[in-house]
Amino acid sequence: MNSALRINLREAVRFVITGGTSTALYVCIMFLLVPGLGPGGASIIAYSASMIANYTMQRLWTFRSDRHHREAIPRYLLVHVGSLGLNAVILFVFVQQLGGPLVATQLASFVVIAIWSYLCQRIWVFTHP
Repeated sequence: MNSALRINLREAVRFVITGGTSTALYVCIMFLLVPGLGPGGASIIAYSASMIANYTMQRLWTFRSDRHHREAIPRYLLVHVGSLGLNAVILFVFVQQLGGPLVATQLASFVVIAIWSYLCQRIWVFTHP
C-alpha cells in the first residue's frame, strides 16, 4: 500500500472514531440532562457540546489542521447545515416520495452524510491554507 493511501486510510479511521466519540458524548449528556431540562433543552446542550468536541478532535487529531478558527469554524458549521439539508432531502425523496423504509433509508443516509462530511472537511474545512 502506498504511503499516501495509508495516511488517508488512517485519517478516515480517525474521522469515524471521532464521529463515534462525539455521538457517544451527545447521548450521555442528553440522558443526563433530560430529567432536569426536558428533551428540547437537553438536546440543544448535548448537540452543542458534541459539536465542539467533534470540531476540536477533527481539527487536532483527524486532520491535524492549523487553519485559523475564524476560517475553519464557519466552514465546519456550513458542512453541518449542509448535512442536515442532505439528510432531509434523502428522507423526503426515498421515504415520503418513493415509500421506502424509514430506518433503512436513515441508515443509508448516515453513510452518505459521513462520506460527504469527511470529504468536505478534508478538502475545504481543515485543508491547510
